[in-house]
Amino acid sequence: MWAAGLMAFVALRSARATSDPACPVSDNAFTASPAFAFVDDAEAGLALHGAEVSRVAGVLLNASSGGGAFVRPSAVHVSHVAYEMPASLLSAPGYLAVRAVLDDGSSVAAGGLHVVSSPSIVSVEPRTLLATGGDVITVRGSGFVVGANTTLELVRDAGEGAGETLASLTLVLIDSCTAVGEMPLVAPPADIEPREIDRDAPRLVGVSARLVLRGEADVGGLSHASVTLAGAAWVRFAKAMRMLYLMSGPSTDLGWWSFNWQQERLKMEDGFLGHVHSTTSPLVTPTEPADMASATEFVTGRCAGFELVIGTSFEFGPALLRAAARPECARTKFVHASGLQTSANVSTAFARVYQSRYLSGVLAGSHLLELAERTPVPPSVVGYVAAIPIPEVVRGANAFTLGCRRVY
Repeated sequence: MWAAGLMAFVALRSARATSDPACPVSDNAFTASPAFAFVDDAEAGLALHGAEVSRVAGVLLNASSGGGAFVRPSAVHVSHVAYEMPASLLSAPGYLAVRAVLDDGSSVAAGGLHVVSSPSIVSVEPRTLLATGGDVITVRGSGFVVGANTTLELVRDAGEGAGETLASLTLVLIDSCTAVGEMPLVAPPADIEPREIDRDAPRLVGVSARLVLRGEADVGGLSHASVTLAGAAWVRFAKAMRMLYLMSGPSTDLGWWSFNWQQERLKMEDGFLGHVHSTTSPLVTPTEPADMASATEFVTGRCAGFELVIGTSFEFGPALLRAAARPECARTKFVHASGLQTSANVSTAFARVYQSRYLSGVLAGSHLLELAERTPVPPSVVGYVAAIPIPEVVRGANAFTLGCRRVY
């Protein structure tokens, strides 16, 4: 009972809506669809709708640029008649006026068809994008329609997970051949782990398997088929680098060595906020064989947690080299301050202290020159207090001597 009442109510509402003078009513007995066609669409078709499509002998197409054609039906359906569009009428953008030609020879307007250039994407810049987002992507091509939507998808096209869409972005069309958009944040696929240290910033980067940008253009409400960029874009996945500083003493002793390492570590973190996470750990200076084995094990046990380990003391060299050679540390980079030896993942670094040693030698030589002018026997011996015979100390002594000889 209630179902019959509901059906009657719906039928009543429909009848009222149809007869409501406020509702727009088309003057055309027939309508043509779609409203848009693309110049490079070889299989473009036209459908004519209307209550009396069985009376239509064909459609008359008149191009705004001149010329036209009469097209007979290619297929007849219950609700519409289908027509194949002549390629000559779709060779250039323009407007096609559509008229339905009836079996009695009369014709009735059936709307129009806009012929537009199919959007095509030719290039994208930059070629390498940061997965952290923010890069402005400029896409160039042809056939873009200002005001329409164009979206791009980042699709992985190789390796595990090929075909996976990692991100999508909407482009803003500047003109018919240029569109721009902002690269969104992209989470790295499970099998991509950034491991390489960026040369431009202290962070880890990795290049994924090749990704392509596929675009879909929306022209006047009609989505066109996706097009693939000519060439692929690469996306660099980045993450903060974890660093460990191995200290030879407490960093709060206000001494000139560990204290200054600590101050520079904190400045580095502030300068590269978010890109680096660092910490310190004391390491007993290995002087005995037992100490060396213990230090090596200590460093090895921390490789998995850090991408970069810095040894701040000369004595740490053997332990760093031995730990770096172990499989557990193969993917960790080591820097040895003032070290002697390097390997595939161990490098050395030290400040150019010899430059200041040279200047102190120049000052010492100048003082000797003054003494020589006031004493009958000119001084001929200069003392230099050195530490241990390692390269950094030898460099300092040589630089001091050269500076002294420069003026005396």
